[in-house]
Amino acid sequence: MRIEHFPLGIADSQSNLFDDMAQFCEKTLPKDSIYAFLHDERNRLFPDEAFADLFSGRGRQSVPPSSIATVMVLQRL
Repeated sequence: MRIEHFPLGIADSQSNLFDDMAQFCEKTLPKDSIYAFLHDERNRLFPDEAFADLFSGRGRQSVPPSSIATVMVLQRL
């Protein structure tokens, strides 16, 4: 059996993918809300590289760690 190695899932910076949602949130959410803060600072707070040692090099590509960390924070709010 051949085991393939895939890299750590890295958050893609497809900035235009969620432009409509980002614009809606910027107009709707208060600038000092935790949600606006997470949107603005997610990549600085949870850089994918900081979590690389927690993920195996085997198997398929992972969900980006920055996404997982952000979801975990949102679940606790």
